[in-house]
Amino acid sequence: MKSKTILNPKFNLNAEEICGYKVSAKMKKVWAKELEMLEKFQEVCNKHNLKWFLIGGSLLGAIRHNGFIPWDDDIDIAMFRDDYKKLIKIAPKEFTQPFFFQTPYTDKVYRGHAQLRYDGTTAILPEEINRSHHQGIFIDIFPFDEYPDTKHGWNKQAYQVREIQCLYEDYFNEYFPTETLKKEHIRAIIIVKLFGFKNIYRRYERVCARFNGRGNGRIGNLSLVYGSRVQEKVFFDKIIMHPFEYLQVPIPADYDKLLKNKFGNYMEFVKGSSAHGKVIFDPDKPYQETLLKLRKELK
Repeated sequence: MKSKTILNPKFNLNAEEICGYKVSAKMKKVWAKELEMLEKFQEVCNKHNLKWFLIGGSLLGAIRHNGFIPWDDDIDIAMFRDDYKKLIKIAPKEFTQPFFFQTPYTDKVYRGHAQLRYDGTTAILPEEINRSHHQGIFIDIFPFDEYPDTKHGWNKQAYQVREIQCLYEDYFNEYFPTETLKKEHIRAIIIVKLFGFKNIYRRYERVCARFNGRGNGRIGNLSLVYGSRVQEKVFFDKIIMHPFEYLQVPIPADYDKLLKNKFGNYMEFVKGSSAHGKVIFDPDKPYQETLLKLRKELK
């Protein structure tokens, strides 16, 4: 079933130049889908009193552009682990067609975080062309966890997080330029078969959440490179509302400190690219159809 882009009168779907960067009509349609998902996400969180906020490039976009950074292609959201766990529990009933709430508990995919996806659309990472999980347009939802307050705790958690990440990477690996990589792939398949894909992920989440409420007061998204996204928890104590395109969404009141830590002089325009690389987007075509075409081209 193909997706139909909702024509929101508050959002311009025409191609335009923003800050010297040309945004195509196609990308505007992608943004429209993401905004529709963001609106639904906010509705569900309000209903269940769940705290969330924009982070990363989406937070920067909100402050600098009152919406998307012109060269960005997604929306990044974060929640503290307790609210994230509540969201995981209610998501299957709250997000129905055309929305699909994706985690390793609903789909055979490893991210370390959830994604809300849109049926009837395409957002395919080149390295995932041969995989079968839902690959519609998405927004990212990251759980925030607290870091330990000792060097020993930090090193132990970092090792355990990376150990499980490597297991999933080996499991999904499709390329074996060396015999060692092939053996690691086979080993990962055996381990996943023995312990279960979802059970291993449950352990991963327990490891990430181990120091919540008794750590060093610094938090981050442990599903990326461990220790690379560290912020003071107090920066997120107070949340305010701020424009993002035609919506009003929650952001940390201490956004200035957060953005300076991550981007330096964040009001200066530095043309960049999406963190996702060369995503294959199509806001009007189902990912299943696009995957069939791409797989034929690879043969």
